[in-house]
Amino acid sequence: MKIWDYESGSTLSDVEITLTRDEASELASYLTRLVQTPSIGHAHLSEFDGPLLGRELTVALAPDAESLAG
Repeated sequence: MKIWDYESGSTLSDVEITLTRDEASELASYLTRLVQTPSIGHAHLSEFDGPLLGRELTVALAPDAESLAG
């Protein structure tokens, strides 16, 4: 697992993600589709504040464990 902060350009080692039941269900569905169809590559769970993106969690599948090193 690699947790990456887009804004700072660095990896994070300790995070907490709190989701509603609906968001957790949506994320579970995305993860299932990623595992079943690896060519998708990544999925976004997004929260909008009006027309603007408020928060976003992107989940991607690594091609192998070695690609997560560093």
